[in-house]
Amino acid sequence: LRNEPRIPWRNSNLAAWRAFAAEIGALVIEDFDDNPIDLHTRAALYAGADMNFFVPNGPMHVASLMGAPLLAFACDKCAGGFGRTGIEPGQNYPWHGPDQRLIWEPDDLPVIRRVFAAWQEEKACRPENFATAS
Repeated sequence: LRNEPRIPWRNSNLAAWRAFAAEIGALVIEDFDDNPIDLHTRAALYAGADMNFFVPNGPMHVASLMGAPLLAFACDKCAGGFGRTGIEPGQNYPWHGPDQRLIWEPDDLPVIRRVFAAWQEEKACRPENFATAS
């Protein structure tokens, strides 16, 4: 959860994320300033998760470059920064895999639920989830 006092308008919607985490039984990783966790431990948690949830921040980029699954919400808040790197609203980074997405909508609970449900449904329909006839 991003909880940075210097740029609060980019912070996570704490109430929405805590409610969503409780619904799905997810581990919540607090902002480093609130609960310092070293980089290697964070990376191991990201790598072992079925899905990681972020708003744009440094840890999101670490998970992205590791190839860890991620849904990064509220990218619209940082559209200018993404634009300076060539990423326009609605786009993903070119290196993103099928389980890595920039979400250009707010991190409100209904949006989080909808996007996660859509990702789960899409993942369930992938060919590797079906047995082949022998």
